[in-house]
Amino acid sequence: MKNLNLLIVFSWIIFFGSCTKEEIKLPDNEEPTNEVAQRVLVCADEYLIGDFLGLGFDQIARRVNNEIIIRRPDLNGQPLPDMILTYGTGNSEDEYLVGDWNGDGFDNLAVRRGNKIYMDYNNDTQHDFVQSYGLGNQEDQYLVGKWTSSRRDRIGVRRGNKLYLDTNGNSSHDIFYRYGRGNREDQYLVGDWNGDGIDNMAVRRGNLILMNFDSDTQHDRAQRYGGTLDLAYHSGDWNGDGSNNIGTNRAPIHSIEGCRLGFFLDFNFDAQHDELRVR
Repeated sequence: MKNLNLLIVFSWIIFFGSCTKEEIKLPDNEEPTNEVAQRVLVCADEYLIGDFLGLGFDQIARRVNNEIIIRRPDLNGQPLPDMILTYGTGNSEDEYLVGDWNGDGFDNLAVRRGNKIYMDYNNDTQHDFVQSYGLGNQEDQYLVGKWTSSRRDRIGVRRGNKLYLDTNGNSSHDIFYRYGRGNREDQYLVGDWNGDGIDNMAVRRGNLILMNFDSDTQHDRAQRYGGTLDLAYHSGDWNGDGSNNIGTNRAPIHSIEGCRLGFFLDFNFDAQHDELRVR
């Protein structure tokens, strides 16, 4: 999967907040202080990571209740209107997930209600497939990824440092292994860290991310990224090179118009951000 966290994710990978009425201005080239970073709240209930537009790289979407707002790239230098998707019942859902559920190259939405995942294939607001997996809210974390070379994303669950991954949608786990220290880790992330078409785990300890390539319980790459100003970490293929990299979000360096955060995205594991996206 080109993701969430989920956030994260996103998967993808996810930061929760609410919209503040206060507009915060920062002088040019001035980094926000921790106090400012804590005061800046996102005008969204969460951020979702996925290739919703089928462009070959991941977009960062804002979810506001049951509306998912996706910024489209400019066409010939002219901005296009945002794509707005509606799915589920918003904040009353247990969780929103993102994945390419049918292998068509587009990431779509799913909502989790207990241990049932309602997957939409075509952005028509209706679910196309329902899968029961895991123990619902008793699980430490639900995960989404391409656990094999299949084009489809599948569901996994984490219980402590134990990972139970379903590779064929039949609601039984097909892959089991241990990675990291479970709930003592700051965060678990999912991504294709080496570009082989298969997603694997990473754990974050502070600003140190330990990436595994082959489900063997040992990390294959260690990267430091981000710092004390970062509010959340995310995994995504930000530039379409086939590998997932790390991104963090914080208040933008220049100014904030309304409720927005800056996403600092790394393309090449060099610990430096290559793109700033404001969402």
